Amino acid sequence: MRENIAAVMAGFFNCGFARVAARNSVYDENGKVIYDKGTRLQRFLSTFSENKEAFAVSQNTFDKRLPVLLKNFKKWRGESKSKYLDHFSSSAWKSLSALKRGLHSISNCRECHVNHLLFQTQFPLKTNRLKGADPVATCTKETGNLRKTTKTVKPSKKAIQDTAKSIYFKINEPFKNLYNINLADALTKVPETGLTHAKTKVQKQKERRESARRFKNSAEEQWSKVDCDTMLGTRQSFKQRDLQRKSLYFESHGEAKLRTRKRKALEEAGLRKKKRHSPDPSSLDFDKDGLLQEVNAMKEGDKVRNYKLKNIYI
Repeated sequence: MRENIAAVMAGFFNCGFARVAARNSVYDENGKVIYDKGTRLQRFLSTFSENKEAFAVSQNTFDKRLPVLLKNFKKWRGESKSKYLDHFSSSAWKSLSALKRGLHSISNCRECHVNHLLFQTQFPLKTNRLKGADPVATCTKETGNLRKTTKTVKPSKKAIQDTAKSIYFKINEPFKNLYNINLADALTKVPETGLTHAKTKVQKQKERRESARRFKNSAEEQWSKVDCDTMLGTRQSFKQRDLQRKSLYFESHGEAKLRTRKRKALEEAGLRKKKRHSPDPSSLDFDKDGLLQEVNAMKEGDKVRNYKLKNIYI
């Protein structure tokens, strides 16, 4: 019963920014405790001066709920506490846009429940409300009441990604230890999820090339069926037909020259391997020395018979 009452007390400060601001109102700039209750409330309200209505609280209520909140913070240990205080600090509040600040409220803060869920769940708030016959029904009922009493908040893309990532990392490690496979890889084997492995850059390039090649072959096949009929069915000369045929090519003469110049520039700069139109002589097995001697012995103007040299040395 005491835990349930404490949860309700601390739960009044439902907004993470309100919790941290209430905690910080107890200490001055030098870290010394402020004992005057009125000063504490004024310090708390000054943090939310632009949202007075959403964070309005009486002196009596503030004095009644603050001790339980401070008790929760005092018992809290670990790195998660410092992360929580940094995330909901006054500087973080000031960095929010006016629209985002308007979505927060001291109690039933749906913005914190939706877009700051990972940090809100770290707050050490205990309750016995779920220790009943049907805790799922209790959660469903309280969620419905929260939706009715607060305005709808659309979760941000980052909040969705962070929450999904946090859930995945918590489940993936024990799943991998049990089945020796990542959860993401296992989900790709379940058709209902509709998940597939991400394709690499090389795979995407290969698919684009194959698609372009199929389209090119299909278009050329259709042209080959009607090109003669098109030429003979019109008063078009062979030269005009040749110009028309070349204009329908995927690459014009000028484009080919430009592509060649770019390739040669990259080869000269050493950024690309030089293109060979013949195999590397070192990889061929023939009488290289004998061939070289015969070529050097030739006089200027002698006719070279390639086929004879081939039969002799290869």
